[in-house]
Amino acid sequence: MHRKRLAWLFPVFVVATMAAALWLARSIEHAPRAAARTAAGEFSATRAFAYLSQLLVEGVPHPAGSEANRVVAARISAILAEQGYVPSIQEGMKCSAELARCSVVRNIIAVKQGREPGQSVLVTAHYDSVPAGPGAGDDGAGVAALLEFARLLKQREPLLHDTIFLFSDAEETGLFGAQLFADDHPLMKTVGLAINLEGRGVTGPSMMFETSNRNARLISTFSSVVPSPIATSLLFELYKRLPNDTDLSIYKRSGVRAYNFAFARGVALYHSARDDLAHLSQDSLQHQGDSVLALLLRSAETPFEQLDAAGDATYFELMGRSLVFWPSAANLIASVLLLAVILTAAVMARHSMSARAVGISAVSVLAVVALIGGFGWLLSFPLGVWPDVNTYEHPSPWGGRLALLGGTLLAVLVVARWLAARAGFVATLMLGWLTMSVIAVLMAAVVPGATYLFLVPVAAFVVGGVLALVVRRQLADSLVSAAVFGFMAAAYVALYHFLLLEMVFSFRVGHLMAIPLLLLGWSLLPLATLWLQDSGRRAGTSGWVLLAATACSAMIGFFAQGYTAERPRGVNIVYEQDAGADSALWRIESPGNAGSEFLQAASFGLKQDVVLYGLQRSSAHVKPATSLGMAAPALRISSDTMISGQRRISGELWAQRDNFLLVVGFPEGSPLLSMSVSGQPVLSKQRTGIRSLRLYGFGRNTVPFEMVVEAGRPLPVVLVDLSSLPKNEEGSAIAAARPANAAPRQLGDHAVVHTRVTL
Repeated sequence: MHRKRLAWLFPVFVVATMAAALWLARSIEHAPRAAARTAAGEFSATRAFAYLSQLLVEGVPHPAGSEANRVVAARISAILAEQGYVPSIQEGMKCSAELARCSVVRNIIAVKQGREPGQSVLVTAHYDSVPAGPGAGDDGAGVAALLEFARLLKQREPLLHDTIFLFSDAEETGLFGAQLFADDHPLMKTVGLAINLEGRGVTGPSMMFETSNRNARLISTFSSVVPSPIATSLLFELYKRLPNDTDLSIYKRSGVRAYNFAFARGVALYHSARDDLAHLSQDSLQHQGDSVLALLLRSAETPFEQLDAAGDATYFELMGRSLVFWPSAANLIASVLLLAVILTAAVMARHSMSARAVGISAVSVLAVVALIGGFGWLLSFPLGVWPDVNTYEHPSPWGGRLALLGGTLLAVLVVARWLAARAGFVATLMLGWLTMSVIAVLMAAVVPGATYLFLVPVAAFVVGGVLALVVRRQLADSLVSAAVFGFMAAAYVALYHFLLLEMVFSFRVGHLMAIPLLLLGWSLLPLATLWLQDSGRRAGTSGWVLLAATACSAMIGFFAQGYTAERPRGVNIVYEQDAGADSALWRIESPGNAGSEFLQAASFGLKQDVVLYGLQRSSAHVKPATSLGMAAPALRISSDTMISGQRRISGELWAQRDNFLLVVGFPEGSPLLSMSVSGQPVLSKQRTGIRSLRLYGFGRNTVPFEMVVEAGRPLPVVLVDLSSLPKNEEGSAIAAARPANAAPRQLGDHAVVHTRVTL
């Protein structure tokens, strides 16, 4: 009877533990439910949303330099003036040789004076949007929060430090507003701490995903004041290594202490036409406002030297209620000590392990990696490769999630049945946890902020085993207890990060999404091995049930809608005109599949080889267009001289119609040596292949330039401008065929006109 109960108790325990871990990890998916705030001293998402509604009343895109962006800027200044501030405007033009871009900038700045002027906290959000959408989440929510902070601080007694409210421009074009402020504004010299508000979606909790280096005291401050902290040092480590930047990157390079906040669920709406007021979560707005306001009030009352530390912290949140943190310097010591304890336990249990068992266990540990990755790869076909699913975010993810979890459990069961069972419980336990302990040591040495992924489960394993040994004084019983405690901790860590990873990967790469599930597999394998010893044939029954459940979940994921109106695919309609050849075409842009029904309804055939923007060969869905006769950008040479054996060409270029982007392109093999705009370098010989300069927000204004060119060779130049798509019968018919589950994204629907000149 005992064996029969054990046979079914173990699967129930595993499923219940995983279900509990998923429930506890929900803090990474949903912002805390926000009640309406009306008290004068509290941050109110309702008031902030009212500000945002006032700013984005037309619901149109407002990229840097556009008339719509100037309207939004004027409204921000008007609200600040109503609150009693005297906002200032910082205007200019910034270029980046690294990005080969320039942009016009119009920053808005307001200051709340502190008791001891001279040092300041910078709170910032960018107000420009991409050309596709109005940018309610990215970053209208941050702008609205800043306006609410400004209102609240105006009603308070002065804090110790000044507070600078910076509404930066041209973030989307290359962080140029932040760069202009950091390089040229005198207030930058007073900044001791910067807090940036961002949005990579329209919903979800506000995560504090990045800080400056040596952040131990910054994290301590964050933990002590933020009511529902969402943060992990894994993101801190990843963000240091990824080529992703926000405005905060500019301030960090200047050595400023820093925090970065963003909500990142609903990423399918990020940079799309549906990043609008209707889709923005006020719960997310409230959570971000509460978190940043608490941090601002504490930081602005703290002498900045008290925020400095010798090193970084390792940290992670628990259920959105508290932050667990400790100095990263302790990771290596703790990991080595835990490894020593497990090695000691292995020596004590050596009589229960033969050399053959140890070898089989080592193979089992590797087999878990191979099978979990293999099942993840296989499941990526029915979940993401074969079906037409959203590249950014699945509207109905639970079928795919459960399939990947089922595949993980199947991998463990197969390895336990055919390999680990031959080694036995003790050998499998020791090899598995020794592996995780060694990984913790390696991470502590190389990526300290990520060490907790393995350190926490290993610590739970060791503590659970030691406590059981103290109570029962039986090594065998203590090993079982250690395995149970370790598995429960590993389940929470693995499933939390499994959900977190969905913000980066999709079901098209199931093997990558399954990476955190290795923790689950390694920690469960010894318990599965022990269970097989006592379960008899019922283990086989459980395996078939698990296989059926995984298959059913995969089928649900396969047939689930891959796109909805709330999570649309990105589809842009592009009119492209070659002014030199007086020809035009319609083209469809999409990061994935544009949808066969739409393409058929809009009379687009298979992809064809085309030359995009008059520069680069590619394949796209195209069809002929009636030329709209749109004016092409122009170039005028003011001087063309030889200096030291090189041609130096100076002149101006401009667009002859309103646009959001002007491109100067040079085909592969161009003799161009360098180029500068208004004295700022933008292109150099180091770049190979096709080279291009992007000019954002200049509209019809002239852009002065200077080029240095190899002597004796003609210089071909392609001039391209991009603007909003004008209304016309052909374009309207294509737009009418676009289904509700598709929306413009990034550049949005636009018109391209290009021409070629030779200098």
